[in-house]
This record gives sequence, structure tokens and C-alpha cells, in this order.
Amino acid sequence: DEESKTHTPARRKSQKPKPPSAEGMALANELLSEILTNKPDFHMTDDKLAKWARSADLMIATDKRSPPRISALIRWVQHDGFWKSNVISMDKLREKYDQLEMKARQTAKGGNFNGNQLSSDEYLKQALAAAARMRGTVQ
Repeated sequence: DEESKTHTPARRKSQKPKPPSAEGMALANELLSEILTNKPDFHMTDDKLAKWARSADLMIATDKRSPPRISALIRWVQHDGFWKSNVISMDKLREKYDQLEMKARQTAKGGNFNGNQLSSDEYLKQALAAAARMRGTVQ
């Protein structure tokens, strides 16, 4: 019957969410590591880390963000005096991504520069190094 061909069953709440990719987990662990540098007693659970990784996967697949740029932005955010206390989850990083990247680029070009922020060359160098790490090569 035609209806049964087009009907897809609703997802039940009891079903486990799709496991995150290795790339998503690497980015989630990187964000956690940077946060722990700033706040060693930051509370994290395995479920929350997996949720962060799934958010990273969405940034890559849906938002078309490159993992090296996400990685570089994670480091920039966690070294910025204002943003490091405001971006303490992957969902917040995803939500503010464009704003954060614009701020990082503005800072790199000399606007509001302070010693804790990355130059444009350093931002690009970190993005390329992150790409190399994700490919399993050394740069």
C-alpha cells in the first residue's frame, strides 16, 4: 500500500543518538582540554562530551566548517579574555561561530590587539597545524 512506502517511523526517545565521529570527538576533546587549562575543576561527563562531538559533527557536515578552522577558533576563543568564560560548550561555539571568527580576524588584523590574542599569521599557522594533526601528519 502506498502509505506504508512513504511512512517512516518516528524516532523513539529510548533510541541512542548516533555516535559521534572520531573527528568530532577530537574537536570536543580539544575544547575540553583548552577549558581545563583555564578552569581545572570544570565538570564534564562522557554524555556531555559525546554531545559536544555531535555538535562538532554538525558544524562540519551541516554548517560546512572545516575542522582546522574549528580547531584554531577553539584555541583563539579559550585564549581571549572575554570569550573564554562565555564559550564553554560546543553548542555555544557553533551558535557564535561567525561572530567569533570575525572577531578573531579583526583582532589578527590589529584591531583591539593584546598579547593574549593570535596574529593573523599565527591563526592560519594553527589552522594548518590542526589540519595536519587531523590527517595524522606533522607540520
